[in-house]
Amino acid sequence: MISRIDAFLKVQSSLPVTTACLLLILVLAALDHTTGYGLSFSVFYLLPIAFATWYAGTHQGVLLSIVSASVWLIVDITAGNQILVEAYGGPDETGQPLNGKRPRKPRGADPETPHL
Repeated sequence: MISRIDAFLKVQSSLPVTTACLLLILVLAALDHTTGYGLSFSVFYLLPIAFATWYAGTHQGVLLSIVSASVWLIVDITAGNQILVEAYGGPDETGQPLNGKRPRKPRGADPETPHL
């Protein structure tokens, strides 16, 4: 059975294989979004990349890896994952930076003025 699938995919041009892999990425994205960011689907995004690279070529594999990484990031952000905001020190609900650092005073500021 697997040898039949392998033989079938080897005789296909790169366009149908790339299209099928792109559709698989979109299906994975829908499942990933449905389950939320608590359950990681990151490993599964490698399957279409591997198939595209093996059967369609390196260029299609690189293209699908960029698409896959972008889709994965978008899905994580839309599912409510705040890891990027936390990593780069974005503000929390109160407006304070999440990294615990207070903003610097501008140079030449009055030393008697309390720091915000």
